[in-house]
Parts: sequence; C-alpha cells; structure tokens
Amino acid sequence: MIPMPAKLPFRVRRAGPRDAETLARFRLLISQELQHREGAPLTPAGRRHFRDLQRWIRDKMREHRLAGFLAVDPHGTAIAGCFVWLQEVPPRPELPGRYLPKIQAMYTVPAWRKRGAASAVLEATVRWADSRGCERIMLRASTMGEKLYAANGFVRVTEMQRELRPPRNRRRRARRRL
Repeated sequence: MIPMPAKLPFRVRRAGPRDAETLARFRLLISQELQHREGAPLTPAGRRHFRDLQRWIRDKMREHRLAGFLAVDPHGTAIAGCFVWLQEVPPRPELPGRYLPKIQAMYTVPAWRKRGAASAVLEATVRWADSRGCERIMLRASTMGEKLYAANGFVRVTEMQRELRPPRNRRRRARRRL
C-alpha cells in the first residue's frame, strides 16, 4: 500500500446549478451513513426523491436563497461539500436580518476524511454568509461532525421536534390541501 500524504491537494469552489446532482447525492449519502451508524433501518431514497431534491437545490440557487460549496481534487472530482440555505425567519430583536443561513448536508468522501477538506468547505460557507451580513449561522450536527464544528467555533444549542404522523403516512398527508 502506498502511503498517502497527510494533506492532499484540493481546492474549494462555489457550486453552481450544474452541481445540484452532486449536492443532492452528498445529502443522501450522509443520511444513509448516519442511519447505518445509528442502527436505524435504511430509508430508501427513490429516483423521484433524488430528482425532487436536485430540482429544489437548483430552484433555491436561482432564487439566490442557497449556495453550495465543493472541495475538488486536482482532477475536478468533488471530494467534500455542503450547501447553505437562507431560511426566511420572522423579524426578532436578536436576529435583525430576514434570513437565517442553515448549513445542510456536509459530506466528505471517506477516503478524503481527516485531511482538511470539510474544514475548508465549512470556512468558505461561513465567509459567504458573513459577506451577506448574516449575524448567525446554524446547522444540525451529527455526532460524527461535532468535533469539526466545535473546532470551527460552533456551539451546541437545543432543538427539539415532534412527529405529527408516522413516516409512512407523510406522502398521503402531503397531498391534502391545507
């Protein structure tokens, strides 16, 4: 086996609409990996879901409400990436802006982990949000990613959720009009 250098060459670039497939694939891969690690049954992501996710990413990019970032190797192959979604929020004193940037789907190809690619992508994402006047940036960290985020200045906050319907009934409910 040939030893790999500790730091391999890569660069970070902004993702465009053509990269929606890669960003969607990274989101599905991290989801599956987390389900596997937690011992949860794998939720199959069908082609329709994948296409819907790609379309959503492209649409939000065109609306300037989503930016993606990719670390690419010297051949241009994506090795890590994520996207940041500008989620609209109601006005409140502690958050004067209209949008709260939320980092989604941070993923690194396993062979490239622990080599700085995710940190570089995260740094580009934070710089992008800061350059738009955002005062805070959020993400939902997996236990796998907590070290990365803590090392880059993120702190844990509490978030809770409640399921309103069993997952199998969601498709039926989504068809109903409110």
